Amino acid sequence: MTTQGRSRTRVLLSPEERLEPSPKVGTEVSQHAGSGSPVLQRFGPTLEAPPRESGLVSEVVRAVRDEDLPVLREIERASGERYREFGLDQVADDEPASIEVLADYASGGRAWVAQDADGAPVGYILVDAVDGAAHIEQVSVAPDHQGRGLGRALVERAAQWAAGQDMNALTLTTFGHIPWNRPLYEHLGFRVLAYDELGPGMRAAREAEAAHGLDPALRVVMRRDLDRTPGAQG
Repeated sequence: MTTQGRSRTRVLLSPEERLEPSPKVGTEVSQHAGSGSPVLQRFGPTLEAPPRESGLVSEVVRAVRDEDLPVLREIERASGERYREFGLDQVADDEPASIEVLADYASGGRAWVAQDADGAPVGYILVDAVDGAAHIEQVSVAPDHQGRGLGRALVERAAQWAAGQDMNALTLTTFGHIPWNRPLYEHLGFRVLAYDELGPGMRAAREAEAAHGLDPALRVVMRRDLDRTPGAQG
């Protein structure tokens, strides 16, 4: 959900990602042989998982570049099609963030992509600062690259960024009734917040979502507290 009132946290991650091991954060993380583990940008360790029969796959999370921006819009369009299965055509039809908005995230150091072996983006995440926490405004993974832990990896990259900004939590808004939304985030350590736990920024985000046409009864706000002990995120 953007602070501008658009519903963008579609969190389009594959249910299979719930079954994959959590990555360790470092400075640049690559993923090989069809890794089902997250790929963390600018971390350090290589994340390995059982090899896939499809052969070698090398993917890495990195900062968004200007040339990536049009591709990010196409990733969101493609991944959003799954919402039609739940009668949420308005979500699937929602126009992706503009090039200008994406460029603002990129220039602010709050946007990362998971790239394939050829360097092309296949997933991305955008982060805002809301109520003192790092708010995941959007995360999408291209349909043909889901199930490899890339969404999880992008979330972990956001967690590392948050720790570097001295923030103590990640937050997001998502659908509570869709299998690859709330249940996946609960697996990643998020919990649903009650309304009286919301700060003014998140309350405004909820109101903006409702104004944008999203049923508040279907939406949840989730939070994952971060361990700020030195070395905990790495």
